Amino acid sequence: MGDASLTWLAPGGGEMQLRDWHDVGNYAFACQIRAAGAEAPRLMLIFNPEPEMLPFTLTAGPWQLLLDSSGQCAGATLPPASSLLVPARSLLVLRHS
Repeated sequence: MGDASLTWLAPGGGEMQLRDWHDVGNYAFACQIRAAGAEAPRLMLIFNPEPEMLPFTLTAGPWQLLLDSSGQCAGATLPPASSLLVPARSLLVLRHS
């Protein structure tokens, strides 16, 4: 069955490394959540506390936007490896579709 897992991602789509967590110039990151026994992640949370919009590369898609705390993004389905402009000071929640 397996355990549930979290994967922490940098805005470029790669897994966060130790240096990314300590980069004082970039506080944005994403988290993919995979349920126990699932092969693909089911949810992605994207955090952008920065004062400007930032592009995030989406992996393992397609993804459907469920929530945008800024209200600026439309609820579209986004293909894998697409880039999403994440509004400043916002949280996005996406579901694997």
